[in-house]
Amino acid sequence: MGIAEFKKASNGTHYWKTFAEKVRNDVALLTKDGHVTIDKSDKRWGFLKNANSFDANAQIGMEQFKKGRGYSFPKLGGGEISLGAILKVNVSVGSPRKKYNLGNVAEGILAFAITARFLNKNKRITEQDLVKVLNAVKPTRSGTSSGKIFQSPNAPHPKMRKLLFDDVKVVVNLTAANMDMLFTSDPDEYVALKELMPACISYANSQEINTAALMMYRNGKKDYIDVIADGIGDETGTKVDVNLIINNSKNISIPGTVNGTQLRLTQISLKKDVDQFAQVGGWTLDKMDNLWGKILGSKPSISSIVQQIYADSAEMRGTTEEVAAETMRRVYTWADGQLQQKFNNKVWLENFVEVLDNFATYKEENVALVEIKGDTFHRYDFKKLKVALVGFPDADVPANLKLSSDYVTGASGLPTVRVSGTNENDNKKYELVQFRFKMEKGTGGVPKAIRNYVEKRSGLEDYIG
Repeated sequence: MGIAEFKKASNGTHYWKTFAEKVRNDVALLTKDGHVTIDKSDKRWGFLKNANSFDANAQIGMEQFKKGRGYSFPKLGGGEISLGAILKVNVSVGSPRKKYNLGNVAEGILAFAITARFLNKNKRITEQDLVKVLNAVKPTRSGTSSGKIFQSPNAPHPKMRKLLFDDVKVVVNLTAANMDMLFTSDPDEYVALKELMPACISYANSQEINTAALMMYRNGKKDYIDVIADGIGDETGTKVDVNLIINNSKNISIPGTVNGTQLRLTQISLKKDVDQFAQVGGWTLDKMDNLWGKILGSKPSISSIVQQIYADSAEMRGTTEEVAAETMRRVYTWADGQLQQKFNNKVWLENFVEVLDNFATYKEENVALVEIKGDTFHRYDFKKLKVALVGFPDADVPANLKLSSDYVTGASGLPTVRVSGTNENDNKKYELVQFRFKMEKGTGGVPKAIRNYVEKRSGLEDYIG
């Protein structure tokens, strides 16, 4: 990336704002050698406070970092990084030119990885295998759709008159911008695309996919394997981002277990570095029934305390933003108190896990919440959380996790209720999930969006990841 990117008539303002914002917020920038964070504490960055466009003041400010023909910035922790080493993808993501979402693009990459695994049924795949599938599918793209049927040989057998081939069909449907990124020929963008591949390859080489691929390789018959990533279909009616269907069935028994859990063919609800796995929009009383009613197992709308909160809200003066914030602080405080009365109730604990599972997967057939992170993946199995909370009497496995909750407010003053678990064996506390209220800034005190997020916390990975 060069200084000329900030001066362009087209996209230049967006590029500069994005770059300046990332420096101000300590966001790591992608370079050809990995991620680098610029040290914003350097006094020369003082001009960024008022540099919303690449005007004369911003240009003068940047001249402080000029070295020869280029620009070099101090790195957090020491050393320097040149502007030329910072990839343009850092500022082009989300620009008017490219409004792609890497989390959605990852659905296509994962579909290609799983496809590659079924084309190489008796061996682990590499990046080269994945890229081979990507390049083969690329010419089939038509707008927001792409797909191809591959032939995959079965294991040879002395009794076979001829070699059998399975049909492996991959379909990837994404928005136009996401499809552009999936099949990009831009070198900078391809660096970001490649960062998605190791985690997807890791999932494709996991025991479940490995065992299923070997089954198809050795069973001596023609199979029909469909891998479908549909990012433009009914996103409100399903949590599934990547489907794996064998012989028209999603319910395939797979021999073997992982950590005592029977293997099964799993459909994937995919996340990339995102804590949120569900949301309920709005702040009205019926919306609280949709959120806290499910979590608590009782309707807030019939609570006299909550009814009074909303009666007070109707009389409150202020903007929508101010009234909603105060109302939800009171509702979330009430909900936290209700939670704390339920943590010793075994029936409620079982229902609580079911509610979380439903938020994450809609309780669809054989769906798992899968997060790709760095070069690996985490697959969240809520059955493991249920065992930790209520035990497993049939196997003489006692419960070992005691829940607690905390009401907190962030810098915005908006409320969050965080649920943690303390392991009774080592007394270590793990943050599991949180329920967070958020408003996006609008104009005139009217928010653009109001949402209640259901989010995983880092401790959830320790128990079910």
